Amino acid sequence: MKIRTFGMIAAIVAFLFAMGFLLIPDTVMGFYGIDLNESERFVCRYFGSALLGLSVTWWVSRKARDLNEAMIGVMLGAASVSITGFLVALWDALYGPANDLVWINPVIYILLSIGFVYFYFRKKWD
Repeated sequence: MKIRTFGMIAAIVAFLFAMGFLLIPDTVMGFYGIDLNESERFVCRYFGSALLGLSVTWWVSRKARDLNEAMIGVMLGAASVSITGFLVALWDALYGPANDLVWINPVIYILLSIGFVYFYFRKKWD
């Protein structure tokens, strides 16, 4: 099997699980016999965000021929994690069960999002 094929398979599997954990965490974890409480739903969504970023990284980087092309995949994957992480964190801060310290999460995610998007469009890796 070629690395491109493996990257494609890994990206698809990660994407499917990412969507499950982001959108329907109770259903996905129910398959494993686990009932989630409100906090655990947000943890699943954060995990889904991370899987989505890996999926994007693997998909875009699967055909990379050099470091520059690979970095495009890394930046897009990192932007995917930070943008979806921001959305989950904002939802968590507004409606989740945590205390006010949870507001640090959307702040961190939005700052990371700005950085990754900036460097993606700048396309200079040094």
